Amino acid sequence: MKKVMMVIIAFSFASMTMLSCTQKAEDIKLSDLKTACDIVNALIKVADAGIKWEEKYDKEIKEDDFDSEKEELEIYQKRIKEKEEKLWAEREVLKEKLKEIAEVAEKKYTAAEIRECPNFEIVEKKLKDSGLPLN
Repeated sequence: MKKVMMVIIAFSFASMTMLSCTQKAEDIKLSDLKTACDIVNALIKVADAGIKWEEKYDKEIKEDDFDSEKEELEIYQKRIKEKEEKLWAEREVLKEKLKEIAEVAEKKYTAAEIRECPNFEIVEKKLKDSGLPLN
């Protein structure tokens, strides 16, 4: 029994490592999600991308102050609008990927199976921190 648990845990960590090192969140292939723990690890990857998105938004939009000596207000507003549109498009891609993964999870696994994964508690916190909706 201990050997089986060790193999499952090792496989889960190997899966997480493969997902986290080789793919961007938006590039996760649903066909690669073979286990409930693959689902959890994919959700973590998307949540991490959502957290990074929040940081990027803060840096590129909120911290971009208008300086009347450097540019005209209309140019500044246009620049900010273009940045926001690009950032929100990236956010929509993450939301769509999250939705796709959640749909696969609902079709293939019970909530109990998902909760059994070693990283389940991590995914709950990260999804909350990311601000991405899981519905």
